[in-house]
Amino acid sequence: CANLYDALFDWQRTLAASTQDDEEYAVLTTDPFEPKASYPFRVRMNRPPAGEPLEFQILVKAASDDDHAAPAVIWKAPRLRLRSTGSTTSTEIPLREAVTPETAALLQFGTGVASQSIAPEEFVTVGPRELTLRVNLPSDGARVEFLVEPTIDIEHGEDCLVRCEITDGSNARETIASTGSASALIASPASPHVEEWKSGILAFALNLPQVSHREAAPSDRDWIPQPFDNTYNKPERNYFHTAIKYHRDDDFLTRRILDDETALELDRAWTDLLTSFDYYDTIFRFIVKKYNVETEATTLNEINTAWIKRTPESVQEHLYPLFNDYQRKHAMLEKAAPGHVADALTFAEQAWRRPLSRTDRKRLESYYQNLRKERDLDHPEALRTLLVRILVAPEFLYRIENPVGTQEVVALSDWELASRLSYFLWSSKPDDELLQAAQAGELKTDEGLTRQTRRMLQDPRARRFATEF
Repeated sequence: CANLYDALFDWQRTLAASTQDDEEYAVLTTDPFEPKASYPFRVRMNRPPAGEPLEFQILVKAASDDDHAAPAVIWKAPRLRLRSTGSTTSTEIPLREAVTPETAALLQFGTGVASQSIAPEEFVTVGPRELTLRVNLPSDGARVEFLVEPTIDIEHGEDCLVRCEITDGSNARETIASTGSASALIASPASPHVEEWKSGILAFALNLPQVSHREAAPSDRDWIPQPFDNTYNKPERNYFHTAIKYHRDDDFLTRRILDDETALELDRAWTDLLTSFDYYDTIFRFIVKKYNVETEATTLNEINTAWIKRTPESVQEHLYPLFNDYQRKHAMLEKAAPGHVADALTFAEQAWRRPLSRTDRKRLESYYQNLRKERDLDHPEALRTLLVRILVAPEFLYRIENPVGTQEVVALSDWELASRLSYFLWSSKPDDELLQAAQAGELKTDEGLTRQTRRMLQDPRARRFATEF
């Protein structure tokens, strides 16, 4: 099991997205892979104790099963950014001016492959490498960042996917909140293997659990889906976390682990969440604005598949899934509507502290149907209005005891007796056990009334009797 876990974890790390921010973890997703020949690293390092050199590693590995692959990577503009204690400005020094002599000999600054010409401050790695770098730091530095831009060189090395990682080893990315580590996947965008790589990475993403499902981390560090820009601290990402916040990425869990009943329960929970606020329409308006789609529509209710078909393909690939999911979830809501109304009637019995008569039920059901048909309210609005109707009724606001057809003193009904007893002892509505006793007629007997009274006096709610007295 341990070997299997290590293998799965290694696949994730090798093929996952690039990351370099604190509390951000590399995530393997189904988003289309777009190869980039270089990646700008900016890694905040954990400063060593005073007097000791900063030590960190550079790891280079081909993202394939071929351990003999020899990609060439040029590490451009390697430098350290230092900020002194109490200072608001930073200074940068080239890496070659700060490393120890042993590290300088290891990196061979300014020396390319064969006759390759590179800048004096740059260095090159060929093949899989694990380099340990040691850097002498000034004593007054408070913050240290390492900046570099590794670039794949297919003229002097193999044309393949390359995973580059920088880590100071203090936490080795074992937790989401660890600093001092970053990684990136680079490749030539012009490579003839791009489509093969894309399909391979997608296959892994579809069949492996997401690495992001690890230790808890602030949600604003989570990966977010397209078409939003996933780059940390960018406007689109910030807008997503303030206006939308949620996205579903539990495909592996629902397909591979959960049974059908649990998966359906989870699906219903997501439906409740995403239809409880302006989730779908907010994303729709974002897409329309981002891709400059000319339309007066501001909600998904105002469009259809024919309208989507007239938009550019880059827009369609986002609108079709959004529209279809919106339709599916609202169909689930409509299917559940009768159950919601039935629950509202059950709530009315609790609020009114008695069973509903046939007339009560018919009146409340007709009220709901009138809201839907005559006032053209959707189900959530109509249901909320029905609940308001229940809570503003005299049956809820007042404890009415209204004997019918006589002016004489008569005994209370079972339900009226339960209500009077509960509000006298608890200053609140009857609980289920008291209502069951009322339904069974037990409160009309001395034994039943005494048993319920003693039970209620032993309940902590009986303290309200003294408080309200």
